[in-house]
Amino acid sequence: MNRFYRQVWNEARQCWMAVPETARARGKATRAARLGTLGLLMAGAFGAQAATPAATLPSGGQVVAGEAAIASAGTTMTIRQASHKAILNWQSFSIGSGAAVNFIQPGAGSVALNRVLGGDPSEIHGRLTANGQVFLINPSGVLFAPGSRVDVGGLVASTMNIRNEDFLGGRYRFSRDGSSGAVINRGEIQAQYAALLGPRVLNEGVVSAPMGSIVLAAGEAVTLGITGQSRLSVQVDQATIDTLVENRHLVKADEGTVLLSAQSAHALLGRVVNSGAVEANGISTEGGVVRLLASSSVQHSGVIRVDAGTNGKGGSAILLADLSNPASRAEVAGAISARGGMQSGDGGFIETSAAKVQIAEGLSVSTAAAQGRTGTWLIDPTDYIIAASGGNISGATLAVQLASSNITIQTPAAGAGNGDIFVNDTISWGANTTLTLSAHGGIVLNAGITQSGSSGGLTLSPAGSAGMSGTGSIASTGTVTINVSEVNDTPVARSITRKVFAGVSTVIDMTAELATMSRGATNESSQTLVMSRKVTDPTIGSISSFGATQFTYFATLGTNGTTSFQYEVIDNGTTNGAADPKTSIATITIEVLPFIPSSLKGTVFLDDDADGVYDRAGGSTGLEIPVGGVEVTLTYADPENPGRTISVTEMTEA
Repeated sequence: MNRFYRQVWNEARQCWMAVPETARARGKATRAARLGTLGLLMAGAFGAQAATPAATLPSGGQVVAGEAAIASAGTTMTIRQASHKAILNWQSFSIGSGAAVNFIQPGAGSVALNRVLGGDPSEIHGRLTANGQVFLINPSGVLFAPGSRVDVGGLVASTMNIRNEDFLGGRYRFSRDGSSGAVINRGEIQAQYAALLGPRVLNEGVVSAPMGSIVLAAGEAVTLGITGQSRLSVQVDQATIDTLVENRHLVKADEGTVLLSAQSAHALLGRVVNSGAVEANGISTEGGVVRLLASSSVQHSGVIRVDAGTNGKGGSAILLADLSNPASRAEVAGAISARGGMQSGDGGFIETSAAKVQIAEGLSVSTAAAQGRTGTWLIDPTDYIIAASGGNISGATLAVQLASSNITIQTPAAGAGNGDIFVNDTISWGANTTLTLSAHGGIVLNAGITQSGSSGGLTLSPAGSAGMSGTGSIASTGTVTINVSEVNDTPVARSITRKVFAGVSTVIDMTAELATMSRGATNESSQTLVMSRKVTDPTIGSISSFGATQFTYFATLGTNGTTSFQYEVIDNGTTNGAADPKTSIATITIEVLPFIPSSLKGTVFLDDDADGVYDRAGGSTGLEIPVGGVEVTLTYADPENPGRTISVTEMTEA
């Protein structure tokens, strides 16, 4: 029967493919659809390649930097490297199941960069060995097939490129440069360090680096820092395409570090998925470090272990999806342990953080210590709901995990949520552990919390103005700490009006007004409001000696009218013990009255001979007193301060 085909674009393989005429084409992939697309790419990246013959060896090798010699004998190729670093370009670099490639290098610190220029992916089915470090760069893809064995001092397998000058200068920065090729391990890799780099990285085999470092990283660029021959520091830049790092079998670096990181721009998907085992246990002392970091989601359903050896502290396991991405998620199931040593040592630290952290029923988390202090599990979302259903974790699951870990649920200030924690399901446990609920917003108790351990505890710390609310009960035979937040709110400065006389330096005291100004609805500090500064200047007269509670105003004789200026009030209070000054601005209006206003009455004292003795008195301050060449002192009541008088001395006209 005749069959008709047409070409369609395969998003998973990033190429045109022949398909039956009846197959449907599709438009641009949606965000949800891309989740499945990445998986298809990983599973089928090398499926279209013809089988690699068992005797296959790399071909077209040329040394472009350093010193090295390439020789083949039957199904074995030997590269003898004479310089500390060497760069070799190849047309192809694949090893058949019956073949082997061996690098003989000057020492463990020696590095050989192998760059593939041809268009075919590298498929390693046989053996690759080296006493030093080997970099394999192929933008079309790298596969370590089932049955393959890599035994080297250090390995970088990457579809990202590195410039020759950077390599020779010790700057190990790998850039995607448009490549979408995957790095896949289905074999066994043994090294002091191993780094699998590309926009998509999959492990379905074994990667082992005892007391060393393992990195599976996907991004636009990755920068490696290599310390000695075993330790890696890593920086991953966000990619402009979807990225995926997935472990389905075993990644193991006992007493070392493991990093799985996928970073993409926030509009794209950067995912880390672990359904296998990731281990960095202590061999005899402390546990190691495991980090699963993603720009959009971390999905864990396998096993993570960073337990200590016989003596020592448990290690740390960090599962973190970028909190600055409001759509980030951490989905946590399976098991995570950071136990202390059986003979001595405290428990370790576990963190699960994202904008949304979803904890599955049946999860097992332990930071227990047989002969030390229990460690801590930190859950760090933007908002959190403890509920039997429809929430982020059930009260029953939380209670089970409290049997072997102190647990802190903490909502940070950053993020799209309000930072609230809702307790909608009963939590009850009897272990000597502590549950801490620390909310950037409020804590709402809609269900009871009961702790019956003799030395356990419960700490509730709301930080927002909502504080504590709800009708749920609290019962504990241990220690209960409720930290009601101290919030320094913004004060409300009040506009006021004062009257002064021209020609008189008037001290305006604001103490009484400051004492009655509002300090804000949620203000919990006990600081006194004070004036902090003069914001603007009056249009009439001038201000001097501006202080915390008073200032001096002066307008020259003959001046009158109304003027105003702005002033700032500050509350130097605290929020949760930390300095948190809050300010407010208002207006002071000053009515400048002419010298001896006719509406006011006072007493005129005449000192005829200017000897300081008042010789006669009488008359009204509102009348012209024609005493030629005589000094006149006028005394009248202060309109703003009853009981106080003001005296002004002036010479009368002749």
